Amino acid sequence: MNTNDDRERSTSLRFAALCMGALVLGACGVKEASTMTKLADQMCACKDIACVEKLFPEVEAESKKNEGKEVAAAVADKYNAEMSRLEACMTKIEAAAPAE
Repeated sequence: MNTNDDRERSTSLRFAALCMGALVLGACGVKEASTMTKLADQMCACKDIACVEKLFPEVEAESKKNEGKEVAAAVADKYNAEMSRLEACMTKIEAAAPAE
């Protein structure tokens, strides 16, 4: 069975890889930035790790779908800001989760 630290480390590493892919490959477009805002809102509304784990695959799929898209810097900045907000909310929830 994974400990809370193992689960947090695994999720954080996967998220970091997704963020780097978005940053390196140019992030995404306006529609995609709007979708990431929605996902960040949903993640920040989560109250427990079960919610985070349920939402994370959608975040992961959205990030992978957007890899390699070329966009204006302002749009990429918005997308990346929402990814950072999502990560902060996810990290806060994981830190508060009871150890298994």
